[in-house]
Amino acid sequence: MARRNSNGKSPVKLVLVLVVLIVAAVGLVVTKPWEMLGFGGGTVRFYSNTYFHLTGTADNGSLENVVVSLPDLTVGDNEILNRNYIKDGYWTINAQVDNTVVVEFQAGVMGQLVAPRTSWPVVQTAGADTSVWGPKYSIDVNLLYPGEVFQVELWWEIPTNIADKITMRDVNPWSYPTAAFIYSNPMKMINGSFFAGLYKLTPENRVEQAVEETGWTFENGESQSWVGLAPLTT
Repeated sequence: MARRNSNGKSPVKLVLVLVVLIVAAVGLVVTKPWEMLGFGGGTVRFYSNTYFHLTGTADNGSLENVVVSLPDLTVGDNEILNRNYIKDGYWTINAQVDNTVVVEFQAGVMGQLVAPRTSWPVVQTAGADTSVWGPKYSIDVNLLYPGEVFQVELWWEIPTNIADKITMRDVNPWSYPTAAFIYSNPMKMINGSFFAGLYKLTPENRVEQAVEETGWTFENGESQSWVGLAPLTT
């Protein structure tokens, strides 16, 4: 399958290389967010993990005035899910160094800067909202460097009567399960990858089932376009 970018070009789909940030192994323990929380009955627990990984730019420099919009949970036709169902979560800007993830900035807390970054990111807005292709979680940041990853992780507790209806799917012009957005000003040709995963958890907060996993890896794409994410096979 192919998706069409804003200039009508049809890029070739590449093999997806999922970075170490994703949770894909069934049985992985996800304990930290709920270690001190209690829960009532009649609910099902879920974990969602989405990210954009900027792997390169045409001039090896940063992207400026960046907007990244990632798939968010929906119920029904592009209807955003009640945010009260979120029990914990955060967004992060990470950098990869020799296959090691270094947290640079997480939910307003400064971490460790990784070259070529020399200053903390300036984040104007970050949060969930609707878009032309359904609910998305977005961030506006002044600079994003090659090797950096913008990631959103959320832990949900969903009422059982709608647990089988939640999804990260949306309506987009390419008939893909979902879509994501990357924008910078000025526009550059970039390499990168998107990922979106939804997982059902056991009462012990282990990943019981991968409900949905989609992604797309591209080279020499425009940094001002929507991108359709294809289903991932395991």
